[in-house]
Amino acid sequence: MSFFSANVPAILSTPVNIDAKSVGGTTIYTVPSGKTAYITGCNVRCTTATAITTGPSCGVGTSVGTDDIFASVGIALLTTISKLFSFSSFGMGIAAAAGTAIIFNVDVAAIGTLQTITPDLIGYLI
Repeated sequence: MSFFSANVPAILSTPVNIDAKSVGGTTIYTVPSGKTAYITGCNVRCTTATAITTGPSCGVGTSVGTDDIFASVGIALLTTISKLFSFSSFGMGIAAAAGTAIIFNVDVAAIGTLQTITPDLIGYLI
């Protein structure tokens, strides 16, 4: 018997750094052909920060500006590279069909000089 299952959440993508000082959306994953993605979490790591006083407000969705997977949350304390924020699906989620782009949205920019963040998208494919 195997201890691993196809339905065990794993990191689906770790995109390049995203500028947290700029409002906008970045595609962080596209569901492969013939698969359905179930997104269970997203860990957001601060990778660079210079004089950040307030972190950004961010969410995850299936289009730019739409946070239908994880609602936009102010992560004000994400101000240094030693910090991490986790989105988790505690209730209902969505199944993303093949070809669906998963977008990480910076809805409100961080306050300060410079900040980049990296979201690790977590889930599984069926």
